[in-house]
Amino acid sequence: TVVDTLTGLEWQRSSLVDTEVSWAAALAYCETLEHAGHSDWRLPNLKDLATIVDEASVTAPVIDQSVFGTSAASAYWSSSPSLVPRASRK
Repeated sequence: TVVDTLTGLEWQRSSLVDTEVSWAAALAYCETLEHAGHSDWRLPNLKDLATIVDEASVTAPVIDQSVFGTSAASAYWSSSPSLVPRASRK
């Protein structure tokens, strides 16, 4: 894990799979995860995710690779409600 010293949030640092999963599957994964001696993990909200963005990155993924390593994932789920109209969702 890695702890953000500014927010106090602890993040899972292990590599992510690049297989696309549904929001419900991502939520269930976080809610049932037992990792690094913790069982109280949750899907981060947009504010949480904004704290780990590499603002200098011009290509996806913009998650700070110096901290979290490389990942083929180009999109990340959050627990924040979507702004995309329901009819436009897959």
